[in-house]
This record gives sequence, structure tokens and C-alpha cells, in this order.
Amino acid sequence: MFRSIMKAKEVVTRGMVWKVGDGSKKFFWNDPWVYFLGVYKPLRHWVEVETQDIPIVTVQDAILAGGFWNEPLLLSLPMPIKSAITSTIIRANIPDKLVWQFTKKGNFSAKSAYHVAAFFKAISPQASTSSFNPKLYLQISQLKIPYRV
Repeated sequence: MFRSIMKAKEVVTRGMVWKVGDGSKKFFWNDPWVYFLGVYKPLRHWVEVETQDIPIVTVQDAILAGGFWNEPLLLSLPMPIKSAITSTIIRANIPDKLVWQFTKKGNFSAKSAYHVAAFFKAISPQASTSSFNPKLYLQISQLKIPYRV
């Protein structure tokens, strides 16, 4: 039974993401709030530790008073990450909301969790995202190479 509970916890953890409102409830580096490469993952997953020296604790710290992203503060981030952040819509007068990313309306249901769990189980270990190296992707994406060879 304990194993089933732990598997359910993993599914729920993967499925719950933050919808940006005013940014006050989300931790900038540790909460899954940026949609990048088809998934929501905490920024610490995508960005090197040295870059995390930016003095930001919550997402709200990166938002200006007018409800716009503080782009100069984000300059040291890799361009693909900065683009993913700045394309995230800010709803300044609405609090952040935890939503279920696997339904259109963001509402959790046992049925959708079951389908997600079945999907994760069906994926073979060779095809899992654990073999995907996001930091390597970012390094490759920042190479200065011609568009056509």
C-alpha cells in the first residue's frame, strides 16, 4: 500500500503546476511555473547554479510594479529560458493558483490522475525524460552557428 501511495504522490507532484498571477506564492527557482520544452519544471532544473545568484526569491521579485517582467534582472539567464519566462502571462491582481496541468480547465480528478499514471507506466525506461539532459540542450541552443550549412 505504501508503494501505491508513493506512486500517487509522484503523479500528483508531476501534474500540479503554478499558474502565474501576482507571483507572490511561487518560488522563482524551486516551483514548476515556467513552461519550457513541453514541460513544467522548476527553473533550477534548467539553469546552472551560478546563474541562481540573481537576487530573486519569489516570481513576484522578477515582476515590475506595472505588471511587466523585469527583463534587465533576467539578462544573465540563458536566452531560451528568458524567452520562456517573459512569454508567461502575468495576472497582477490575481493570486497564484496551483492547477492540474493534464486537464484543460486545470482541475484535478482521480480519473485524469489514473490516465497520467498509466501513461507514465507505459513509457519504457529508455524513453523516459530522465535520459534527457536539459543543461546540454541549453548549451547547444546557445552555440553561435549558421542557420544553414
